[in-house]
Amino acid sequence: MKSENNEAAAIDHWGLDIGGTSWRLCRRTENVIVTAASGSTHVDPAKTLEDIRSSLRLLRHPTRLGCAFAGGVDDAGVVDGWPNRPSWVGFSLRRALMDASGATVHIADDGVAAALAVQRLRLAGDHDAYLVTTWGTGLGGAAVVGDRVLRPQRAGGRTLGHLPGLDPVQRCRCGSFGCLQTAWSRLGDDNETSGPWAEGVAVGTRLVELAQALGLQALVAVGGLLGRSCVRDLLHDVANRREFPILIPPQPESVPGIGATYIGQAP
Repeated sequence: MKSENNEAAAIDHWGLDIGGTSWRLCRRTENVIVTAASGSTHVDPAKTLEDIRSSLRLLRHPTRLGCAFAGGVDDAGVVDGWPNRPSWVGFSLRRALMDASGATVHIADDGVAAALAVQRLRLAGDHDAYLVTTWGTGLGGAAVVGDRVLRPQRAGGRTLGHLPGLDPVQRCRCGSFGCLQTAWSRLGDDNETSGPWAEGVAVGTRLVELAQALGLQALVAVGGLLGRSCVRDLLHDVANRREFPILIPPQPESVPGIGATYIGQAP
């Protein structure tokens, strides 16, 4: 776990991105966005929250905390579904974050948070209707049309990654077959040179087809997997073959955490 102590800076907005593999705490001041702390997401949610609490002790406590979450929560902020981390179901996430931070806590889907960052920071350039996709431990996302982020209906943490779009030969963690994110199991390590990630190409193609069917102008890809050159390269190839814009912002792994700083904040 890494932390940064800089209490002298005036902190305006805090955001926490909790993914299936790791979490990231971001702060956004008037002109600067930084990662203040990061760590691993554990099978035991209480252990993860203790790590987050320890980081917050070293930093200035926020008055409002936005949380981008890869699972689903109910109206009370209790986790009601997360196929990638089923041990978290039933955990009172909002209450735990309030206790850890002493702040008012707002939780949203991590795809929605990423879309907020792309929309607020104009990371999609001149496009005003596009699909933001998060490529991390799983696959999520949300659409942006004009100044509106379209929030997916609640589905117990089942987002874009659980849409059927691949050959139904492998069971997903959600129990279904052919979900898009089953392609992740065929992605090798960074240092493997086993050839193109064919299943990833299929996922990118299905997402472009979805964006086109909805009349959107572009696809934006963010998340930790975009730190890997093979994933960036295959998306560039899909964009060229389909003649459809696929945009990858700078530091794509940080975008959901940055978006978390906007959760609960008026436009």
